Amino acid sequence: LKNVISISASGHKFGEAVCGTGWLVWRQKERLAEHVAISVSYLGGHADSYTLNFSRPAAGLYSQMYKFFRLGREGYTQITENMMAVAKYIRDEIKGMKGEDG
Repeated sequence: LKNVISISASGHKFGEAVCGTGWLVWRQKERLAEHVAISVSYLGGHADSYTLNFSRPAAGLYSQMYKFFRLGREGYTQITENMMAVAKYIRDEIKGMKGEDG
């Protein structure tokens, strides 16, 4: 994906997060617009803070981080495999249904 600059994903679709939670990842810091990255003073030092210009409650982020720490990669893998198995089961059952005309 050589020409990809950034990737976004919906956490509520793929990460077991509440609606409104999502991620945006840039390949290189240099590609960020200057209004996205700001320097902040934090705990006696300076750090970069990356934010988009809108405000949302943080509950989705907290619940997502909890699930990342609690479930880990293995847990998310199991959840994803289960969702895929359920989707396949539903697909197969729908394919097997007969209509009124047979």
